[in-house]
Amino acid sequence: MPVVCNASDAIRGLAVAGGAAAHAASIRKYIAAGENEVRVAAIAALAADAASKPAVAAILADRNQPETVRSAAIRNLTAGSSEATGPLIVPLMLFHQIQLMVCAVMSRRYAAGFEAELAAVPEQA
Repeated sequence: MPVVCNASDAIRGLAVAGGAAAHAASIRKYIAAGENEVRVAAIAALAADAASKPAVAAILADRNQPETVRSAAIRNLTAGSSEATGPLIVPLMLFHQIQLMVCAVMSRRYAAGFEAELAAVPEQA
């Protein structure tokens, strides 16, 4: 009886066997379209393929892409390259720092308003 596998299993199998680079052109067409599971497998298999990076970067830039596909794109772009990590992480670090500063200002204002409300309430004996 023949073994039947789907496209995502076939792509993963090629990646594990080290054959993804030899079949990169065939796998690359699955990055942009198809089932999400197949797209994730194709993106993961082509992590070392430089020719696939623009397509993967386009997926990452498109906020309408499913979360699993965008996550695979992030992993692909950062795989084995510390150069690609900086441009992804630095904006997140800056955004988080801004969040902390905004929260501090909001907390201070909220606390001042709460203290003013407490001062306005007459003490009961």
